[in-house]
Amino acid sequence: MLIRPATPADEAAILGLLRQIAAEADEPDYGPQCSDARLLEVIDQCRTLVMERDGAVIGMSAVRVLDFSEHPDAPGAKAAFLMAFGIETSQRRRGHGAALFAAMRALLGEEGVEALSLNVSAANEAAQHFYRRMGLAVRSMHMGMSLVP
Repeated sequence: MLIRPATPADEAAILGLLRQIAAEADEPDYGPQCSDARLLEVIDQCRTLVMERDGAVIGMSAVRVLDFSEHPDAPGAKAAFLMAFGIETSQRRRGHGAALFAAMRALLGEEGVEALSLNVSAANEAAQHFYRRMGLAVRSMHMGMSLVP
């Protein structure tokens, strides 16, 4: 297993993982008709790691680091927001997600990041369980509704 920074050569694999993540989140803005460019915007300006197994990318993590050092009322100087995280469906339940999460967390620690947050679909119970196992806790709840009939 190899966890490394993503390169431009990983784009096709990353797009596949982003499509899988969007489908599992049932995210209408990123459905099957969504362009590759729009999907890649999600991880623009992110620190993106990929996980390889036998030369193939099987997982990815993309986190955006925010610097609040100029804001005296901020709870910390740096915080991170997890924009995308996923392991190929066929490779799950083998510890790969935990290993990738640990590598991401170590990278953020090296950069002095003090807090990590993310959004997870209310319908994606498996992801919620995974993030709880990784030590995250619910801090707020986002609610919404469609106004289009």
